[in-house]
Amino acid sequence: MFTFKPRDLFKIEGESFSKRISHCHSLREWVLDILLALVVGVGSGFGAILFRLLIKFFYLSFYRFLPSFTYHGFNFNLLFIPMVGGLIIGPIVYYVATETKGHGVPELMESVHLKHGIVRLRVLPMKLLVSSITIGSGGSAGREGPIAQIGGTIGSILGQFFNLDEAKKKSLICWGAGAGIAGTFNAPIGGTFFGLEVVMGKLRVRDIVPAFVASLVSAGIVTEVLGSRPAFKTTLPWLHVGLGSLPIFGLLGIVFGVLAFFWVKLFYLIEDFFERNFGIPNWVKPAIGFPVAGIFGAILIYYYSTSEGINLSPMYFGVMGVGYNGIDLALRMSFPIYLFLILGLLKMISTAFTIGSGGSGGIFAPSLYAGTMFGMFIGWTLMGFPAHPDPNVLLPYAVAGMGALFAGAARAPLTAIFQTAEMTRAFNLLPSITIMYVLSYITFDILLKGSSIYTLKLEKKGLRMGDEELMMDMLENIKVGEAMTPAEKVITFSPDDDITDVMKTIALTSHRTYPVVEDGKLLGVLALRTITKCTKKCKKVSDLMSRDMVIAYPDENLRDAMLRLDRSNRGSLIVVSRDDERRLVGILTRTDIIRTLSKYI
Repeated sequence: MFTFKPRDLFKIEGESFSKRISHCHSLREWVLDILLALVVGVGSGFGAILFRLLIKFFYLSFYRFLPSFTYHGFNFNLLFIPMVGGLIIGPIVYYVATETKGHGVPELMESVHLKHGIVRLRVLPMKLLVSSITIGSGGSAGREGPIAQIGGTIGSILGQFFNLDEAKKKSLICWGAGAGIAGTFNAPIGGTFFGLEVVMGKLRVRDIVPAFVASLVSAGIVTEVLGSRPAFKTTLPWLHVGLGSLPIFGLLGIVFGVLAFFWVKLFYLIEDFFERNFGIPNWVKPAIGFPVAGIFGAILIYYYSTSEGINLSPMYFGVMGVGYNGIDLALRMSFPIYLFLILGLLKMISTAFTIGSGGSGGIFAPSLYAGTMFGMFIGWTLMGFPAHPDPNVLLPYAVAGMGALFAGAARAPLTAIFQTAEMTRAFNLLPSITIMYVLSYITFDILLKGSSIYTLKLEKKGLRMGDEELMMDMLENIKVGEAMTPAEKVITFSPDDDITDVMKTIALTSHRTYPVVEDGKLLGVLALRTITKCTKKCKKVSDLMSRDMVIAYPDENLRDAMLRLDRSNRGSLIVVSRDDERRLVGILTRTDIIRTLSKYI
C-alpha cells in the first residue's frame, strides 16, 4: 500500500530524461523552488514583524514604564538601562547560543560556505530575544543582521525538515536572509541582492527568481501589516542631478572607500579589545559596552534639550538604537548642520562598542546612518559651509552617502545601489550612486585586500570561503564529457555473466559501480556492495544488478553532476546519451572530477 509523506514531495529524483525539462532545472524543481521560496518569504515577513514588535516592547518596558532618574536635566536612565540590557543578554550570548553574538551575517556565511547549510533551531528564538533586548535597551545596532539571520535560519530549518540536499539548504539560507532584509526595508530587489551578493557571495541565475519571490512575499506581508512607505522620507524623486556632477560623485566614492576602511578597522579594533582577558567574566562585557551609546545619547539630548527647551526621546538623534529616526531627521534638515560629522563618528563608535562587547545586532543600519551623516557634511563642505544650505543641492549627497559606506565595507555595490534606490525612491540618482558605490567598493577592496566587514570575522577564526567558491565556479564551466571515463574504457558486464568470473575481474579493479550492458543497450548497474552480500543463489549478474541508476549527461556541467553524486551516496554516475538513455557514453567518478579540476588549478 502506498503511503504519502510530505517529505516525499521534496525528494528530487530528476535522473530520468523523461522527467526532466532541461539539464539545469526541471519543471518539478522550479515548482518546488517557488513553493519553498513562498514559505521562506512568509516566515521571514512575519519574523520581521515580530522582531519590530519585540524591539518596541522592550523599548517601552525600559524607557516608558521604568521610573526616570534625572539630575539637573541629565537623564541617567540612558546610562543605566543599556547596562541592564547588557547584563540580561550577556549569559545568553556567551553560554546558551553563541551564534547570536555579533551581527548575524558572518554566522550565516559560515553556515552556507563551511557548515553544509546547517543552522541550529535554537538560533531563531534566541536571536529574536537577544537582538530585541540589545536594540530596545538602547544599544547601537541595526535590525538587518538579526532579521537576515532569522530569515536564513528559517530557510535552513525548512531544508533540514524536508531532508533537502546541501546545495538546496544553502540556497534557502540565502533566500531567507534576503527576504528578511526586504521585509525590514520594504525593498525586495535590494533584499534579493543582499542574500545572493553578500551571504552567498555570488549571483547565480538559478537562485535569483526564488530569492526575489521570497523577498517580494516578505516585503508584501510587512507592507500589508505595517503599511506601505519607503524606509526613509525624501523629496528626491523630483530633484535633478546633472551629468556634470558625476565626476564629483566618483571622487566621493573613493573618499567613502577610505571611510569604509576606517569604519571596519575601528569596529574590529574595539571588538579585539573586548576579546582580551581582563579578569572579568565574558558575560559582563556587554554591560560595559552598551552604556557607551547611552553616554553619547544622553550628552546630545542634554545639550540640545537645554538649548531648544524641548524634551526629546532617547532615540531622537539615532546614536542609540537602530538610527532610522536620525536618518529621517537628517534628510529633513532637522539637525544643526555642524552636528552631522559628529553624529556619524559617534554612531560608528557606539555601534562598535555595542556589538564588539557581545551585543547582538546588525551593522547595515549603522553604516547607512554614518554614510548619510558623512554625505551631508561633505556636501555642506563642497557648498562652502553656507549657514542655510539649499536642501535640493545638499540632500543628494546625503542619499548617495547613505549606501556608499556599506557598498565598500560589505563589498556589496549592487546591494547598496538597489537598496538605497528602493529605500528612498530616489531612482533619479541611480547614475550618480552607481559610480560612487562602485568606486567605494574598488577603493575598499584594494585597501583591505579582498576582505569585508563580514568575512573578517570568519578570517579571525581561520576560516576562508574563497577556495570552495572558486572550485564551484570552475566546475560550473566544465562539462561532464570532458571529465568522464569514455565507454570504451569502462569495464562492463552482461546480465548472463557468471558471478564467480565477475568477482575475479572486480578483484583486479578499484571501482564501486559497473554498468550492465546487453547488445549495446544499458540495462542497469552492478554495485560492489551488492556483490559482497551475494549468497549461493546468486549465479548470474542479472541476479544482483539494479535498474536504479543515477545518471548524468555529457553536456551538463560538473557542478550539477557532483552535487547529484554527493546526494546519491553512489561511487559514480552513469553517463548516457541525452537522445537515448539506454546508450552508455561513459562513467563519472569523484576521481575523474578531481583529475579534471587539477588541470585548471
